Amino acid sequence: MTAPRSAAATESPAAPSSLASRKLRGTVSLESFFEPRSAVIITDPPTKGTPSSGPAADTNAGRLLHNATQGRWKLRLRTAVADDTLAAVLSTSQEGGTIRVPETSHVPDTSGATSPSVSGASVELAMLFCSAGFLPGALRACVAAGVRFAVVLPLETAPLSDDRSRLAYSDIIRAVTREAPPPGTPPMRVLGPGSFGFMRPRHGLNLTFSEMDSPPGKVAFLAHSGAMGTAIIDWCRGEGIGLSAFVSTGGMADVAWGDLLSYFGEDVETESIVISMETLGEARSFISAARETALTKPIIVLKAGRSRSAALRTAPSSSASAWSYAPPFLSGQPGIRPADAEAAQLLRAANEDSIIEAAFRRSSVLRVNTIAEMFYMAHLLAKQPRPRGGRLGIISNAVGPALLAADALVLSGGTLATPSEATANALCKAVPALPQPLPHPLDLGGGADGDCYRAALQLFAQDPNIDGILLIYARQPGADPAAIATALSQEQLPWGKPVLASWMGGPETETASDILVRARIPVFPYADTPARLFGYLWRFTLGIRALYETPAPTPQEFLTQNVRQQQAAAILQSALLQGRTQLARSEALALLQLYGIPATTETEASTFTTRPLGQTDSCTHQPTQLPLRLELVSDPEFGPVLVFGTGGPLSDVLQDTSVGLPPLTSTLARRMIERTRISSALRGECGFAPMDVTVLEEVLVRFSQLAVEQPRLERFAINPLVATLSSTVEGQPASLFLAAACHATLHPVTYTDAELPRPAIRPYPAQYAAPLHTKSGRTFLARPIRPDDEPAIVRFHSTLSEESVYSRYFHHIDLQQRVTHERLTRVCFNDYDREIAIVVEPLAGEEAPPRTAASAAPGESASAQAIAGLTGSGQIVAVGRLSRSLTCNDGEFAMLISDAWQSAGIGTALLLRLVEVARAEGLDHLLCDTFTENRAMQRVCIKAGFTLARDPDDHTVVRMTLRLR
Repeated sequence: MTAPRSAAATESPAAPSSLASRKLRGTVSLESFFEPRSAVIITDPPTKGTPSSGPAADTNAGRLLHNATQGRWKLRLRTAVADDTLAAVLSTSQEGGTIRVPETSHVPDTSGATSPSVSGASVELAMLFCSAGFLPGALRACVAAGVRFAVVLPLETAPLSDDRSRLAYSDIIRAVTREAPPPGTPPMRVLGPGSFGFMRPRHGLNLTFSEMDSPPGKVAFLAHSGAMGTAIIDWCRGEGIGLSAFVSTGGMADVAWGDLLSYFGEDVETESIVISMETLGEARSFISAARETALTKPIIVLKAGRSRSAALRTAPSSSASAWSYAPPFLSGQPGIRPADAEAAQLLRAANEDSIIEAAFRRSSVLRVNTIAEMFYMAHLLAKQPRPRGGRLGIISNAVGPALLAADALVLSGGTLATPSEATANALCKAVPALPQPLPHPLDLGGGADGDCYRAALQLFAQDPNIDGILLIYARQPGADPAAIATALSQEQLPWGKPVLASWMGGPETETASDILVRARIPVFPYADTPARLFGYLWRFTLGIRALYETPAPTPQEFLTQNVRQQQAAAILQSALLQGRTQLARSEALALLQLYGIPATTETEASTFTTRPLGQTDSCTHQPTQLPLRLELVSDPEFGPVLVFGTGGPLSDVLQDTSVGLPPLTSTLARRMIERTRISSALRGECGFAPMDVTVLEEVLVRFSQLAVEQPRLERFAINPLVATLSSTVEGQPASLFLAAACHATLHPVTYTDAELPRPAIRPYPAQYAAPLHTKSGRTFLARPIRPDDEPAIVRFHSTLSEESVYSRYFHHIDLQQRVTHERLTRVCFNDYDREIAIVVEPLAGEEAPPRTAASAAPGESASAQAIAGLTGSGQIVAVGRLSRSLTCNDGEFAMLISDAWQSAGIGTALLLRLVEVARAEGLDHLLCDTFTENRAMQRVCIKAGFTLARDPDDHTVVRMTLRLR
């Protein structure tokens, strides 16, 4: 397949969570990692009696040495050996806690020198080709000498291709990196083991031992396997696809996907990120980094493990998990073991792949099936507009390719567009030879020329029924493909609609393809490829839209820590004290009752579990009862995982399930329901009585709250969860979703609270919801922001003056820009691992500001809530935001207060609350920048104990700093 032508290449009380305890691994900037100015290559010492002459040219170290010295990047590079004298050599030549190398050394000294240490610039990067016996000492010597970054690469004699070798090297790296570094020395970050190194093509830097190089581009390519990575780089070279970077991660003992996503998410040379993945690794850091990065740069993943053989190879090897005992949700009843070890491994792999798929959805990551699709999508997402819908209009001069494109479109999640009546009439006038009615896809006929194509493109671009356009040309006798391409290139492309093309015909169409590429229309050689990619493009857009859709208000009892959590934990603790890990039915039902999930009586339960699928109403003859299933399974890496689908005795046969990660909002619960086949029956299709799905959404939200608040639960299965109709007092049908049969097991008491799996996505930090008392005597409610606060935030911004906006954002932003949904997703949808925003609202009945201002907007009290016995108004009057730095353990804060409330003493009280949160999160310092003329903000900070200093680079800015510990 040929590449597209392109113009340019709340936490459980038992184990509180914090930004510090759950922080990402990337607390040290990776900039010097991937743009080093000095480096050292450390190898095993030569065997006894063998003279030391540096790495041999035919070794991995020798190949890397050759690549490093051939590029344009000015890298000061030396070699060393990992013998018993290395630590002493590094220590004796250490100056100011760093290793020194010659300022002018661009060619390594291979004359037997055992030390990379002479006067010059600091060594930033160590590249180690060491066996397991020498690796620990070499790593510790680097740490002691202040080397900040290291890459552990494979020896020829130890390729780390088997799990046992890789695990042994990984254990060594983890042991060293967990040791405290010398005082004043930053921790060393390590890439590997088994990494092939990395490239920065635009800089001319190649620190791999591969002979392949890549042309510069805008795509960052991250690969688990070095061999796979170099093969793909070779493919990219042939297809003319350029890279901004290539990184081989190896075993990810320290530096993992999350670190790399955070770095390349900020890299100005990178427009999109593609990943060739074998295993996910640290789920929490990946999801947190991916959610942040995907808002600005697309992330496309090719993940192996779907086939039987691949699943056996990539399945988890550890048996210390819930998967190795009870098949969780894809097969089997509780307590049933797989027939053999291979079946158990396949089951675990299938489960893991389903969870990873859910993690990708939750973090807006697009998963593709082929190498070509991975790079095609990176190109399209970086260059083409996002479609507003999934309807693709196809224009062709031949029926066959158009039909193949239509099939590929539907199979990838898109739909074939039907032009409006106005478009159809205009087309018939512009192209009189078209048949009536118009065919879909549109076939212009073999004699179509440039004017025909151009007229069709113009009309499709204006049609509101069409979200994207695919132009297909199949070589026809006597036709001029270049002339058609020229006519299309003169047409202005529609705003907000991607336009793709397929020019089929071999070398005869190359000129035409070049013309379209210069007009910013990507061209593919086969018609089905762009149609399938449009389906992916729409799926990606829909995923982000669904993920950040404003949800229904969260149930109020979940917004604060209360006795519900303690009562539920007491039920679990009672069972453990009795030596049980399985709850009785009464105990499981008591848990559900605490979280507001209705259940049947024991008599009703036996009736429901024996009824056939789809019990019908005697009058309407519509099925009024449906068996569903709702499960919680605890995964050692992802924490609690939710499963929803078709229940009843055939649930394992039908395999109609959808997997999600808690906590859920109403929107996420709805999407989870929609991914199952039984959702069509719930909507009233196929002759079934329609159910109120919003009631089911709330059941899922409440069940997800149980999952995140009670990590002691190993599994909680409700099967069936009966969907049924009941008449109200007014005689109207009401939808009920009742737990008829449930089974709950606990993690054994041998697991301490700290060892229990935690949610992959940090839940709402309800512990920070509390009254806020000001010196003026007024009391407000302060709480972390929620996704459903978006309407209140829109109203809040309407109360701000231009001066307040300028002081907060350092530039003017008009109201319409500030309240767009796309922007407010970053404001309201907090990743609580990275930032926590605290909103302030007056008490109910006290919405009037201290001076004349508009009263609360109608309907604001609808979102009122109670905290510590006080009821809030739902009107937001101030927002304080605490953001954690990704390069150190510090935090930055910012505050914005409604103009009408700026004399109520909110600023000082809110800042003190942010300081409390920062300390609870374990941060070291709290910082803020403001303009020198913003005296009011400076006075507030001085009262809170901050020190002030002028920014040395900008004298109009004052930096305020508070030491927290």
